[in-house]
Parts: sequence; C-alpha cells; structure tokens
Amino acid sequence: KIAQKSSTPLSKAVARCIERSGINSDRLDLERYFEEGLKDTAPRLEKRTQYLATLANIATLLGLLGTIIGLIAAFTAVASADPTQKASLLSQSISVAMNTTAFGLIVAIPLLGIHALLQSKTAQVLESFSQVGLRCVNALRAP
Repeated sequence: KIAQKSSTPLSKAVARCIERSGINSDRLDLERYFEEGLKDTAPRLEKRTQYLATLANIATLLGLLGTIIGLIAAFTAVASADPTQKASLLSQSISVAMNTTAFGLIVAIPLLGIHALLQSKTAQVLESFSQVGLRCVNALRAP
C-alpha cells in the first residue's frame, strides 16, 4: 500500500512487482515487471546531462577560434603596419588570442567536471534501483 501511494518511479516499480507476485509469475517475470516500471526513469535522469559536455566542447572550440582570429589579426597587423608599431600590434593581437583560449578553457574545464560528476551520480542511482529490484524479487520469491 505504501508503494502504491507513492508517486516516485522506484515505488511504482516495486508496487507493480508486488502486484504481479500474487499472479503465478516466476522470478524472470517479476524482474521484467520491475524493469518495465523503471523504463522511463533512466532517460529522464540522463536527459540533459549531455548538454554539459556539448557546452564544454563549444567553449573549447570558441577559445580555439578566438586564438586563430587573434593570430590572423597579428600577422595581418605585422604585414601592413609601420615598423615602429609592429611590436605593439603583434603583442595586442597575441594577447587577444591567448585571452580567448584561456576563457574557453576556464568555461570548459568545470563543465566537463560537472558532467563527469552527474554521469557518475546517475549511474549510482540506476545501480541502486537495480539493487532494490533484485531485493524486491528475492523477498517476493523467498521460500
């Protein structure tokens, strides 16, 4: 009754498993009922996790793009500038290139760390669901 009243996916899966245990269901059937009850849970847990990896990749690529643009500006400035201004223009353009690289990495590195952490936590939650399902089936089919 407690599992039926709860609205969590794990409780619904346990309730479904318990309901089906009264019917002449064998162990494999009960495991299947439990897995069916959780079928929509995994995609919901993993739904937006990939966005972090994508944003980290985009930040890295934008940093690289800024580096290339800065270096192009540096070489363009050196090619057409007065010899007395070449050093100044070159250092300014290289500064832009390095700053964009640094900014891209400053954004990408934490995003990749958070992405790895969330993936790990999601895997732990899904593993705990599997353990609960196994315990539920074992309890229902205990002699």
